[in-house]
This record gives sequence, C-alpha cells and structure tokens, in this order.
Amino acid sequence: MNKITIRQAAENDIPILESILLDTVNWVSEIGEPLWNKEDVLWEKLSMNYQINDFYITYVDDVPSGCMALIDYDPFFWPDVKKGESLFIHKLAVIKAARKSGVSGAMIDFFIEQGVKRGAKTIRLDTDALRPKTRAFYERHGFVFIETKIMGKFHVAFYVHDMEPTPTDYRHYAKDRDKPSFKDNIKKYYDTEAELRNSKSVKVDWKVQARKKFYELIKRENKKSLLELGAGAGYDSQFFMNNDLNVVAVDLSSEMVKKCREKSIEAYELDFYNLSSLDKKFDCVYAINTLLHVPKKDLCHVLNEINLVLETGGLFYMGLYGGQDTESEFIKSEVSDAPRFFAFHSDAYLKTTLGNYFEILDFETLDIGSGTGVNIAVNIFHSITMRKIIK
Repeated sequence: MNKITIRQAAENDIPILESILLDTVNWVSEIGEPLWNKEDVLWEKLSMNYQINDFYITYVDDVPSGCMALIDYDPFFWPDVKKGESLFIHKLAVIKAARKSGVSGAMIDFFIEQGVKRGAKTIRLDTDALRPKTRAFYERHGFVFIETKIMGKFHVAFYVHDMEPTPTDYRHYAKDRDKPSFKDNIKKYYDTEAELRNSKSVKVDWKVQARKKFYELIKRENKKSLLELGAGAGYDSQFFMNNDLNVVAVDLSSEMVKKCREKSIEAYELDFYNLSSLDKKFDCVYAINTLLHVPKKDLCHVLNEINLVLETGGLFYMGLYGGQDTESEFIKSEVSDAPRFFAFHSDAYLKTTLGNYFEILDFETLDIGSGTGVNIAVNIFHSITMRKIIK
C-alpha cells in the first residue's frame, strides 16, 4: 500500500511545484483535455496570485506526486463570499505516474480536514463544466453542484461542501433549486395523472415520427441499450423494448414507474440530477418533453449526468416544447392542484448549451400548433439528435 503524505510548500519547493504542474499540463494535453498553459504554472506567473505557503505538496512513497493551493479568498470566481468565510482549492494537480494511486482523493480529504481546522463554514471549488469524470469525482466526495456560468471562454461549474450540520451558506447560490415545492409538485402531479396517461397509448403523429426517426438511426448504428428519462406510463420504452433494445426507464413519479413495470419494463423512481447512481452506461438516451421540467440554472448539471451514463459515441435524443426563453409554473386544475415547473428555450440557447456537451447531429424546430397540454401559448417543438463527443 502506498504511503501518502501532504506537506505545506516552502520556497525551496518551487521547482518541485513547477515540475508537478508541468507534468499535469503535458499529460492532460496528451489525452485531449488541455487544462492550463505551461506559462500559467511557472512560479513567475503563479506568484502574482499566490504565496508559496498557500501550496501543499503530496508525496507518494516520498516521491512528489501532486499539489494544490488552499486560499481563503477568491473574488474572481466567488465575489460574494467574504474573506475568511470559506476555503477554496486551486491548482489541484497529479502527475501522470500517480493518477491511480489515490492521491486525488487524499488531497480532497485533506482539503476537507483543513476546512474543519480553520473553522470555515464551507469549502468551495470551481471546475471545467465539460469534464464529467472530474465533476463526478468531486460529487462523490460530498461537494454539491450549485450552478454553471460562462466566464470568458470557460464553462465553469461551481461546487460547495458545507462544514456545518445544517447547510445554509450556499443557499444564496443554489437559489432554492431543491425547495420542496419544485420536485414534490412535479411528482404529485404525475402521480395523480398516471392512470389518465396510461389510458392514452396513441401518440400524436409528430411525436411518432420523431421517435421513428431516432429509432432508425439507432438501428443503423447497431445500438443495443437505451435509457428513457421521464418515461411516464412507459409507451415509448415499450416501443424500444419491442424492437429489441435493452431498455431502462426512470421517472420521478412512483405511480408512473408502476405503470412501466406493469409493461415488464425495468424502471426506477429517479430524477435527472442523479442518473449516475444507476451505475450503468447506455448506447442511447431518450427524453421527450421531460427536460422542460429542469430549471435553466440546472440544465448543465443534468446534461453532465446524461453524459456520464452515455457510452462514448452514444446517441442522445431530446425533444421539448420551446421557442422562447421563459420559465413558469402552470396548474392543470382538472388533473391536480400541484403546479408544474416548465422551462422553455430558444433555438440559440439550446444550440449553444447542448453544443458544449454533445455533437448536434440534427436540430429541427417544428410548428405543432396548439394542444400541447400546457396552459401557455406554446406551438414550437424542438427535436434534437446528438452524439456524445468522442475525444
């Protein structure tokens, strides 16, 4: 078993620090995921923003193998957090030779311990939003995704780990994403509507054609497995299953999950924020008129979860009402008094956001007229076929 030790850096450790960071720059570039420029990790540039004692060097069996900087103020990425209220990690790096030695986990554990020792209310980090494996690593260590921002040419995901028994400090950023009325109301509505949905097996023609087009691509590429998001009563999952695909369905509504299981579909009660908990990968993901229940501020997190469960080169179909950039709640009183949250998107917004995660193969904007079932004048349907980017 490797012996891992972490020590605060001193002036004579600058060459070691540069060596670790340069090694990281080189090997992540080799795998097609460039992180920093070489000049950005030399002490001449680093010293403009850091003191040497901000850095910690990690040793594996006495060999310098990783580093990180811990600071108590980050006005660029976290301008609303006062100095000393939180602890931030920067420049987390591991050399290529040590990438499977447990170094990264040890450094994150050390970061958390330092947060406790220094009396920080929270510890925070920001990372490239387009690195699903890195984000999953942080989430496994208890960091909670807050939001994604475009900052210059960077797509940045923000995470917080609360040091107190009752999470409070990061609620300013979370903007009540998980307030009870959000998911609970969606669940309540669709639990109530399950019987009605189950009685309507016939789909409108434009939905049938969209599904058929995606299925034809699936067969051409000889895909074998499919995950349906927000499967409802399970008629689309049943279609794919009857056409020889291995299908898994998820839905937030327990009553909808029951309807799926009655059709012999493997189904789970699960929301879109935790797809990686399935611990499976799929050749295809299918989501029709379900991701419109995801707030705009959360969409990147959900897209990242889809990326995590999709095989490299896998296909992703996303269909949803839209045409305008709005968010609202609507009540369909003849079914339930529970308001449903809806997010609608413009073509431009979808192309930009989805393009950060997937290769867009086909983007259709259909004029479907009225009769969407949503109490708002929505007559546009976005039909989008994508592929997980092959790096």
